[in-house]
Amino acid sequence: MKRVHLVGVGGSGMSSLALVMAGRGMAVSGSDRDHDGGRNEALFRSLQAAGVQLVPQDGSGVRNGKIDAVVVSGAVESQVPDVTAAREAGIVVRRRAEVLVQLLRTGRHVAVAGTSGKSTVTAMAAWILRQTGASPTFLGGAPLAAGSPQEAGPGRAPGPGAWIGTSDLTVAEADESDGTLVLYAPDVGVVTNLSEDHGTLDELKQQFTAFAAAVKTCLVMHADPARRSGWHPPGGTRSRTFGMGSDAHVRAEHLELTPDGSRFRIGHSWVNLRVPGRFNVENALAAVAVARVLDVPLAAACRALDDFPGLSRRMERVGQAGGIVVMDDFAHNPDKVASALQALKEGGRRLRVAFQLHGFGPARRHRRGLVTAFTAGLEPEDRLYMLPIYYAGGTVTRDISADDYVADLQAAGVDAHSAEASDALPGRLAADSRAGDTVVIMGARNPDLPVLARQVVAELEACQRRD
Repeated sequence: MKRVHLVGVGGSGMSSLALVMAGRGMAVSGSDRDHDGGRNEALFRSLQAAGVQLVPQDGSGVRNGKIDAVVVSGAVESQVPDVTAAREAGIVVRRRAEVLVQLLRTGRHVAVAGTSGKSTVTAMAAWILRQTGASPTFLGGAPLAAGSPQEAGPGRAPGPGAWIGTSDLTVAEADESDGTLVLYAPDVGVVTNLSEDHGTLDELKQQFTAFAAAVKTCLVMHADPARRSGWHPPGGTRSRTFGMGSDAHVRAEHLELTPDGSRFRIGHSWVNLRVPGRFNVENALAAVAVARVLDVPLAAACRALDDFPGLSRRMERVGQAGGIVVMDDFAHNPDKVASALQALKEGGRRLRVAFQLHGFGPARRHRRGLVTAFTAGLEPEDRLYMLPIYYAGGTVTRDISADDYVADLQAAGVDAHSAEASDALPGRLAADSRAGDTVVIMGARNPDLPVLARQVVAELEACQRRD
């Protein structure tokens, strides 16, 4: 393939793929509904700066270009004009994972899989390897936080979660949502955890069993054996474990959790992590396990993590004013919401949460689990605002709403309210907060959520100036 067109190029995995393909000399074009609608402009500017040609998602870029292949993600429907145009022209349509696996066939590669944590583990592992001189190529599910050394400067909105290295080593996130996890056969494979998200647990276990069987060295979370029943990581020297258990190969000891991060020891080396939550300790252990398999000295790997800046929208601290902290987080399924709330409550702060469901299908599938997660994770003094369900386009059955969730949550004793995604919402969140609180914006897919988080910071700063 020399000329490729990516449909839905603004997606987290697709934008990373586009950047790496363009960086390797391919002619890359792409289309996206958000680009057509004028949303997420910073991301699309960064893609254009990398050499990706952006065209409307109306089929014209396929009909008028000399395209060898059209690449789609699992979120792209068959009736999208670009896909229809490709089929009419006899142009092959390939899934993102198929193209990524083809890119990974040259050189060594690490693939990170799991229902939760894979974006952070991928980025942490790539960060350690880059900081210790390995210069890997990185294809992740989220960019480093704005203002990190990977970005142009403080405050800049993040671009794709990818960079081009100079070695033959690639670290990539492997997604299970469309069933393509079985295509990977990496040198090092990581399985963070399994929980019901994009499919049933039985379907996921089949995928992860096939994935684990294909890797040369498989790194597996040493925790929650109930979730691991029914799938089979390889035994013997091909499998190593990481986690909090005393017999894990890479484990944390003397753990101290703080509102802003953690401190713990691996072997004789200390890690001072700048991202909060016990789950991020587990993510760090997975990343160190990757580094150790690739012969990075333990002390060097731990030192590198001290400077890890975090990821955009992964428990990202976007600002503070008047003693109120504003966080932005990608949590959207029950396990991720439960872990995020646990991390946020470790600081002992009162919470004001604005949450958006990321589609009507997930809203139906996760209703019971999300209600349980919020009921268990929020205290009586906390408050939850439910935004309307995010609709990205396409054919969906709209038989559920955020109001249904609010009714369930109120019946369970949660201080829950419906909230419109309007210009008034940042002011409402700011007015409802006091010094010592944390405001957190939660949800996936909608590019306006990180904008909302920054609008809340701006509103708090304005309130502070008025006072």
